[in-house]
Amino acid sequence: PPLALLEIGRLVWRHRLRLLNPLDGPVHVILSLTATVLCLACRSRRPVLMLFAGHSVVIVIGLIERTCIRRLPWRSGHAWWCALLISIEAASLACERRWVTLLLLLVALRSLQRAAARPRAQPLFQGPLWWCTLLVVAEATSLALREVRGNATSCAHSGSVVPTELVVGVWLGLFCALTCAVNWGRCMRHYRGWQRRHATFVLCVRGLRSGVDGAATAPPAGGAEDEELVDAEEWQAEAV
Repeated sequence: PPLALLEIGRLVWRHRLRLLNPLDGPVHVILSLTATVLCLACRSRRPVLMLFAGHSVVIVIGLIERTCIRRLPWRSGHAWWCALLISIEAASLACERRWVTLLLLLVALRSLQRAAARPRAQPLFQGPLWWCTLLVVAEATSLALREVRGNATSCAHSGSVVPTELVVGVWLGLFCALTCAVNWGRCMRHYRGWQRRHATFVLCVRGLRSGVDGAATAPPAGGAEDEELVDAEEWQAEAV
């Protein structure tokens, strides 16, 4: 934890001018972390649902500008994907569905397995370790708070379950769409690189063999014309 806090402080100081720019990723990282903290700290889901609703309005405006108008200087980067991962965890805490938690834990274990198979030096917040740590800490804290507070769920404190899941699902889908729209160039570059690495080139051996057989059996080009030329030269010699 001290190392993580030190790294967070260093990143905040380095990117302090980007923290107020809604066209960049760090603002959305802060909003996703705020949603995670609200899910853990507040017994009611109303504060986090209000945050989701307000952020959804901003995201809709951003999607319209990014896809239709295209005049503002959007900044793509790794921070958008960090914000998306944190928002997935915030959505899991808001919905309180065990199957979502188990699915995220399986994804985290798979990410750690792949990272252990191919270890490489990475900054603290660019590998899968930080997200897996956040996932485990947030889910463990949620379970502990649920045991302390009793069996009260979000149904009793935010109305029906359907509006909560609807708001969370719309917010998460919109944010995923905005992240992909801003980083579309990066996504296409990664896809082309993956395509080049996994492309397979196959030579048509059957066509080559048929071409070779045809070349061996076909008469040489210009053979009939050469025979006619020889016959004409012999006729001229006999005439002389």
